[in-house]
Amino acid sequence: MRNIKKFVSALLIGAMVSGSLMACGGSKSAESTTASVAEPKAEDTKAADASNPVAGKKVAYIMIMPSATIFQMWKDSCKKLCDKLGVQFDFFFCDGDFNKWQDTIRTCASAGYDGLIVSHGNQDGSYVFLKGILDEYKDLKIVTFDTQFYADGEYKKLDGVT
Repeated sequence: MRNIKKFVSALLIGAMVSGSLMACGGSKSAESTTASVAEPKAEDTKAADASNPVAGKKVAYIMIMPSATIFQMWKDSCKKLCDKLGVQFDFFFCDGDFNKWQDTIRTCASAGYDGLIVSHGNQDGSYVFLKGILDEYKDLKIVTFDTQFYADGEYKKLDGVT
């Protein structure tokens, strides 16, 4: 459990640094802003060996905002890192729709993802929603970015969520 938390944190940091460095390079044509949940491959589901405890894990990046160049670069660098680590990586842009963001998180959680990187959640609804997801999916790890947890007139913290 500790290794997955470290992995997701390292993945997020590595992707952000890589994305910043890639911003200095040339641009490529835009990719699709949505992706479907990929079915795990047989080789992805085998147990990870001691040298790579994250091999075979599934991680999704779920952004509430519409796709933009900076987020595409972040997604691309995260994908490269996951490929090198043997981690299945999927991405979802929710076009500013909080309901679509929630549905995507719920779908990924029920599809057996090991970790979710969720970005730009709604201050008024993210805490209650993500708390419910974590209560239902005990083994799921979540990293948030630009997501404030606020309920009952005060800021909150979710145990285990970075």
